[in-house]
Amino acid sequence: MTAFKRRKVDSECHAFNEEWGEKHFFVETKKQKATCVICTESVAILKEYSLRHHYETKHRSTYLKFSGKFRSEKFESMIRVFESQNNLFTRKFAENKSVTRTSYKIVHRMAERGKPFTDGNFIKECMMEAANELCPEKDNFFESISLSATSVVRRAEELGENIALQIRQKARNSLRYSLALDESTDLSSTSQLLVFIRGVNLDFQITEELASVCSTHGRTTGEDIFMEVHKTLQDYSLKWNQLRGVTVDGGRNMAGVKTGLVGLIRKQLEDLQLRSALFIH
Repeated sequence: MTAFKRRKVDSECHAFNEEWGEKHFFVETKKQKATCVICTESVAILKEYSLRHHYETKHRSTYLKFSGKFRSEKFESMIRVFESQNNLFTRKFAENKSVTRTSYKIVHRMAERGKPFTDGNFIKECMMEAANELCPEKDNFFESISLSATSVVRRAEELGENIALQIRQKARNSLRYSLALDESTDLSSTSQLLVFIRGVNLDFQITEELASVCSTHGRTTGEDIFMEVHKTLQDYSLKWNQLRGVTVDGGRNMAGVKTGLVGLIRKQLEDLQLRSALFIH
């Protein structure tokens, strides 16, 4: 019933009639949408009744005194003000968007170079010095770029989340994939397991990315590594029957757990009754 009413309302919409403008102080701003130049409220349904109802209930008592040439001049004057305000808003929105995009680009460069988050303040000082010398009339744009330590942290986290989302989407579209596992121990004696994914989609586009970094403490067994791999596949919505190969590094730790890991992966495939050609080396 709701869909029927919506279709009926949509079918009753008309093209904007220029005579309605001066008569009810409206301008067409978007397709099948008009905006009052007095209060900037919009009317979605382009029917004269809707525009007239808005004008008579909210503005008639004030603007009834304008008629003939004076009404035309008043309407034209209000259109110019409306367009000026609208252009100012559009320009301001574009400027804010550029400032935000610049902030993200700078943080991206900082992350690529492994710079501390607090370096954002130093970069901001350098930019302000350059702006004051080269283009002082635009120093307010540079001043608007947020590079405080808190902002840099937030931007870096958002960039990381976006990259992870893109990788997940690419991995999800893979028809077949393989894994590469690399384990090493950091300075704090914590074992770090790196899981790399390499996949190919329908268009034969290859994706090769670091999927996860897993920290484990104490002795690492084949079961521990298997559980981390299993969790990574779940996070990326990858299916076991799409797995075609697993490569492990030649490190001493991985050599000791390789046999157990291979056994667990093969058991997983058998439990799922998968008959796939799996290469593990």
